[in-house]
Amino acid sequence: MRRTAFLPIFLLLALPALAAEEPRTGTFSDMYYNEAGGGLLGTEVRIVYGREGHKVVFQTASGIPDDPVVVDARFTDGFLEFDLPAGQWDKPAHFRGRIVARRLMGTLTDEDGGEEKLDLPRRAGYWDQRVFE
Repeated sequence: MRRTAFLPIFLLLALPALAAEEPRTGTFSDMYYNEAGGGLLGTEVRIVYGREGHKVVFQTASGIPDDPVVVDARFTDGFLEFDLPAGQWDKPAHFRGRIVARRLMGTLTDEDGGEEKLDLPRRAGYWDQRVFE
């Protein structure tokens, strides 16, 4: 009898902690069209879930959008990590960051130790906002 009384109290105490955790999927983007320069600028990270776990769709633009890259995502101790292959960035890179307060914040580090900080708001992606004919 005591166990059944304990369960509702436990659930009520646990709900705020569960609600506070940010969802692990979504789109984080600061990509925008630069009217003055006439090009697309920024970074977009979309985290999705599939049969083989979480994936990241990563895309940057500096005038012209680069091809998006799809890589495996790892969540460990509250951190998101993923590795980008060499290609449009010239060198392989590793991302480590967190999803906090509706933002993806972290550091992209290349194999030579070069770093780029990312602070991307959770919002509809650039391509989700476009109307194409």
